[in-house]
Amino acid sequence: MTSATQPITSPFGSWEAAAGGFIRVGDRPLKLAIQSLTWTWNVGSHLSINGLTLTPATQPASGMHGWIYNAHPISGRLLFQAGSSADIAAGTPGYQFQFGLNFTGWRQFMIQFMSDAAQSATHGPIEQIVIRPPAGAATGDITCDSFEFTPQESPNRSADLQIPEHPPGLGGYCQHWPLHYLGEVPRLPLPKTVTD
Repeated sequence: MTSATQPITSPFGSWEAAAGGFIRVGDRPLKLAIQSLTWTWNVGSHLSINGLTLTPATQPASGMHGWIYNAHPISGRLLFQAGSSADIAAGTPGYQFQFGLNFTGWRQFMIQFMSDAAQSATHGPIEQIVIRPPAGAATGDITCDSFEFTPQESPNRSADLQIPEHPPGLGGYCQHWPLHYLGEVPRLPLPKTVTD
């Protein structure tokens, strides 16, 4: 296992724990890849992925997906911010989405940058992704595995209580996925035991 406060380079960019916290690479927990990356955060810290050269405006269906492992449920949400380094530093990322942590185990997210995460009419390049911990969480950790960028993210991506609901008004193939999930949520409490 490698533990670091310095950047760790990967095919997915250079990962760095900034403003406190640390990252480590190991094989536990593991979902699909050979190694996973665990980020432990402190108040005010963030995880930064640098050295990216993505252009969502020229590939409208482009996006990213990945797996996140959470050992201790938290009611808050991770905030993913993507865009140019200058825009992120100014607090005006071109793209952002949230990912809830109120679960134990592995959960996957699938995001199309233009449809699910665009924050303005100006869709610039993505040079950096910053992941911020839930507001109010003093410390915690998550494990990331199999993060990938793709020029054609699946149109069949879905939403549940952790994965962000897609913006309203999208219409077409995207908007029915969160509605499908919400339609399957039980309306009445389920019994604690099953009887004959």
